[in-house]
Amino acid sequence: MLQAEIAAPRRYIISADHNATVCTREIAAFDFLTGTERDYFFTTDVEFPYAAAGSFHGFIGHFELDMAAGKVLSTGTAERETCWHHSYFPVPCIQVPVGGRVAARVRTFLEPEGNLMCVGLTIAGPNETLDGPVARMEHVYVLE
Repeated sequence: MLQAEIAAPRRYIISADHNATVCTREIAAFDFLTGTERDYFFTTDVEFPYAAAGSFHGFIGHFELDMAAGKVLSTGTAERETCWHHSYFPVPCIQVPVGGRVAARVRTFLEPEGNLMCVGLTIAGPNETLDGPVARMEHVYVLE
């Protein structure tokens, strides 16, 4: 089952526990009033530091939407649960030591055959770099 998941990873809809997350990073920000659909396609690198030893086994996706001055709709893990829940993007588990970090490259693109939105995740564990020989393969998730 693990090999099948690595070959064709799936995104899962879950209700995440805020206490089980290491940290939160902004991956992208969009302005729906002035932006274009091209803004939704990007590549960005982020790092996740570990203050304590632990396991890295995926990402939890959520969003915040500024509705009006002082009115924010958030689906973050620390907020009250919403009908959107969270998206969980699993990757093969990496053990991270105290003070270690995991680096990730996140890219979004359209699947060529079906024109579906996809997220690609490349992970580098402790003592690895995203462009180095040890970086793990890209995991691609189709967002249906």
